[in-house]
Amino acid sequence: MMYVDVRNIKEIEIHIYVLGYYPIGESIFAVVWDKADKRVLKSVLFDCYEQKGTNKIFSLLNKYGLNDCKLDFVVWTHPDEDHSVGFEKLLTDYTSPRTIALLPEGVTKKVFDLSWFGIKRYFTVRRKDNLFKHLIVERVSCSNNRTYPDEYGATRYKDGLGDDLKFSLEIATPFSYQVFQKTEVNKSFIKNDLSLSILLRFGEHCFYFGGDTTNQSLSEVEASRWQDVVFVKIPHHASKSSDKLPRILEDNIDFKSNGRITAVSTSFEQGTSHLPEEDVLEKYKTVSDSILLTQDNIHANNYGIWDCKYAVKPFVRLSPQPVGDASEWFIRPVRGKKKALNKDDRARL
Repeated sequence: MMYVDVRNIKEIEIHIYVLGYYPIGESIFAVVWDKADKRVLKSVLFDCYEQKGTNKIFSLLNKYGLNDCKLDFVVWTHPDEDHSVGFEKLLTDYTSPRTIALLPEGVTKKVFDLSWFGIKRYFTVRRKDNLFKHLIVERVSCSNNRTYPDEYGATRYKDGLGDDLKFSLEIATPFSYQVFQKTEVNKSFIKNDLSLSILLRFGEHCFYFGGDTTNQSLSEVEASRWQDVVFVKIPHHASKSSDKLPRILEDNIDFKSNGRITAVSTSFEQGTSHLPEEDVLEKYKTVSDSILLTQDNIHANNYGIWDCKYAVKPFVRLSPQPVGDASEWFIRPVRGKKKALNKDDRARL
């Protein structure tokens, strides 16, 4: 456990930027920001994608100075194209010898050989001519039966006013026995079977990053781990293969204490797949105060970003901000108040 002094816990925010491209591609950036000292306390990048050689996430990383101070974590949830293009530049410009790369267990030479996007050398080979010989690479999984090192980056922030908060990343999926069954016993699997998903805990609340995790893995996560979730990046673009999560959350979250979650989905349109599926999004209404999408029906920009931000002590959900094609699919009405349109909303009308 690391201990870090801050000036005032009440000046700390967490921002979660969910970037989705149209028709496919996503990347998510979570940053713990100290407003008092204008510094990054923790930074995590989930997956990578670029469209026509442009990666919209880089401008966000630069905004927080991560071209200089570098990322703390890079999480590659699974080796599908829409989560994986553009890693070469990301790893070159935004990582250092202290950066930890988390990959799911089961991403082996065989899986890399099935992948066309050319990042095998960064995550598997220690090269003598660049910094990747120092990049810390962990292949991780979860188990309900044995104690695995499923917590990373554990840090406690404290100020001189008697307040403190703990930050950590917890591995939620994949489960080791499922990976072994599919990759070694069955010798047949889809890449989503390997998908890493993460619970980011900060203070008394939890933020879930679902990757493309499927129902089989979601059903295995211990019930107690869901109880403080306030944010969900909807797994697998709101596909029916991952549609059990709303019911799991409904059964395990105390909404009177935590309030309903904010849920965000990216899109995937390729061949016969047209995601997100509206009937799956409908299921999230039971647990969500807002369901946000990174696309709209026009696709004028071919990308959208939601900045979901929170003050952490006292815990306050600040108004999420849209960029590009980001749109609201569902907002729970507030009794007695009319929701004000922001600048981007007005521009669309």
